[in-house]
Amino acid sequence: MEAFNRQRTVLPTTTEISSSMLFDLNLTAFLSTAQKAGLRADPLPLLIVASVACRARIVQLLQGVHGYQQKAALRLLAERLETASGSSAVFPCQQGKLSLHVQLLEDEGRSPLDSVVPVCGGVLVWLSGKQVPAAVARMVKRLEASRTRARGILVAAGAETWASCRALVEGSGRWRRTEHEPQSLLGILRLLEP
Repeated sequence: MEAFNRQRTVLPTTTEISSSMLFDLNLTAFLSTAQKAGLRADPLPLLIVASVACRARIVQLLQGVHGYQQKAALRLLAERLETASGSSAVFPCQQGKLSLHVQLLEDEGRSPLDSVVPVCGGVLVWLSGKQVPAAVARMVKRLEASRTRARGILVAAGAETWASCRALVEGSGRWRRTEHEPQSLLGILRLLEP
């Protein structure tokens, strides 16, 4: 009986199981929509690029995902972002795989992101502060020139950031700009849905 009780304490609750399934269902729906739009999901890369000031908020969004404790890749991504400038995780589901890359903008040098952007299924740039890094302007141009049907979202948090980003994506067919910060990882997926 003692062995049974020990084993029982490590099993996930039905709430944890259903929450984990909710995350999988949302990924499946996102990848299905992406494939219908002509994007490949083997895996489909998504890129989140953010100011260092946004690090804690991004980690909170990752930790707030339903079923977080059941998703080792999600936990590892959040743990790495707490100390590193970037990390990635792959999430398999029935419809394919989502490859999520998160990178913090730390310097103005040439970035490996320049080569990643054209193959992404979506790019979310989350800025805080009045300076727009040159890397962001390059990402906007590279996604605009790519042959995919990927979408770009520029999140400009705060009045100063909003004002400094105004001209960056005006007239773009692929980029949208918002001053409203995402409230969840699934909210980011909805913003990037093709």
